[in-house]
Amino acid sequence: MKVLGIIITVFSLIFVFSCSDDSENNDTDNDIVTQDKDTQIADNEVTDENNDETRDVLNDESTDNITTDEDTQLDDDPTPDNDTETGEYGFTFRTPIERTVNCDPSLMESQVIQLDMDWLCTFDHGGKTGYVYLQHNTTSCEDFGMSVAGGFTNVGAWISIGGNVSTLTGGFYNWGGNHHNDSMGFDYNSNEYEYYHSSFGFGWRTCQNMDCINVNTGQNNEELGCTSDRTLPIVCVMIKADGTHEELVDNFAKCDGDNG
Repeated sequence: MKVLGIIITVFSLIFVFSCSDDSENNDTDNDIVTQDKDTQIADNEVTDENNDETRDVLNDESTDNITTDEDTQLDDDPTPDNDTETGEYGFTFRTPIERTVNCDPSLMESQVIQLDMDWLCTFDHGGKTGYVYLQHNTTSCEDFGMSVAGGFTNVGAWISIGGNVSTLTGGFYNWGGNHHNDSMGFDYNSNEYEYYHSSFGFGWRTCQNMDCINVNTGQNNEELGCTSDRTLPIVCVMIKADGTHEELVDNFAKCDGDNG
């Protein structure tokens, strides 16, 4: 019995020490789990801070990309970019463009490619002097038998007298057939004005720009200033493709072959 008691005592001591080790191990494991949780919480806090900073940056960048009313405010100047101002004559000259017009299949040319015919000219009639400016777009094909050229539509006509600019009616421009003996006209003060040529060279061809005026005052009453005497002289210059023009200087001279 004494031996049995010793054996029981030994097993009791082993059991006590085993439980004690398990308890210490459990406490250690719990400490590790707690530390892991603390670390995870800390990591989450850092992540939240980073997300907040990222949101702030994105918000700042989004704000930079916002277009305000001030950014989209339109230019107050209504003058088109391709127009050029000139104070000397009082007109706003446009920049002519080259237009392509398809022709009737029966014509010798399938299409016409032609620059707008815009002209600046002097005006001198009935005691009034000034300037006229007419704009013409290429809008059709004209068949002249031996050639095809553009047909034109007037899209603007103005006259400047004493610095006062007013709109003209009845504006037109005519290419002038195979020899390009062109003419231009408008209505003003109940008169019909035609700008034409007073000199023709060999083969009835002009050698310079329109240089004179024929005036129809109504009731079949015409004042012909485009005879060989050039009694109603004017000067005309074409508006070039860059919107500029030559000076209005009268350099008229009879064409070679004009014996009139």
